[in-house]
Amino acid sequence: MRLNLELKNMVSGDGTMKINKEQEEYRKKEKEEYRKSRNNFIWFGIILLIISKFIPEYWDAILYVPGSTFIFTGCYFWTKYKNISPRFTLFGFIAPIGFIPLALIKSKAGKEGNQNGK
Repeated sequence: MRLNLELKNMVSGDGTMKINKEQEEYRKKEKEEYRKSRNNFIWFGIILLIISKFIPEYWDAILYVPGSTFIFTGCYFWTKYKNISPRFTLFGFIAPIGFIPLALIKSKAGKEGNQNGK
């Protein structure tokens, strides 16, 4: 998802960083991609988990494992979307209750110098 983009930060006289329009557009596009990926993975995972409950017992793992994997991956994209630490992805293991903390955690996306959870 990363585009090859040369970042051109200009430091003003007071030491603050200025972000040019190209960087701002890139970050908006990247954030939108994370949001779309989050939604797609989580919804597809939830659908697979629901379907797995209605098929015979010995076949449910065929849909349960990929469904859980999709939810976990969706939670990862959620952390990238909010620009928080990827450790919060672990809330995906207690889905759907784990979605509540992810929804309530404030995004760090607007803060300077904090990029990609670092």
